[in-house]
Amino acid sequence: MGSKGSGRPKPTELCKFTRREDYISTVVTKARAVYAVFFDGKPCNVMTKHELVDKPSKYKRVSSVNKGHIINMAEKLNKMFKTDKFSVVQLRGGEVIGIEEFEDDED
Repeated sequence: MGSKGSGRPKPTELCKFTRREDYISTVVTKARAVYAVFFDGKPCNVMTKHELVDKPSKYKRVSSVNKGHIINMAEKLNKMFKTDKFSVVQLRGGEVIGIEEFEDDED
C-alpha cells in the first residue's frame, strides 16, 4: 500500500444526500470540466448495433469529467475509422438551459 498522500486527491464535495434507510449517500463533487468527443468539429453520438440481428443499439459514452476516458475514445475512433476527425473538446461554462424547457433536439 502507498503512504499517506499518494494516489488521487480527495474530491471536493459540493453537496451530499444520505438516505436514512440504508445510509447510502449521493455526493456531488467539483469537476474541472466536462470533456466530449467531437467529430469534424461538431458534437456526436457513438452507438454499436448488430447488423444481422434486430437488437436495440447501444450508445457509448462520449462525454465525461474523466479526460482520460474521452481521449482514449477519440483515439480509438480515429484508428477504427482511419481518420483524424475525432477530437476531444473541453467544456467549461456554457449556456444554461432550464430542465423544464428542455426539448430533445435532433440537430
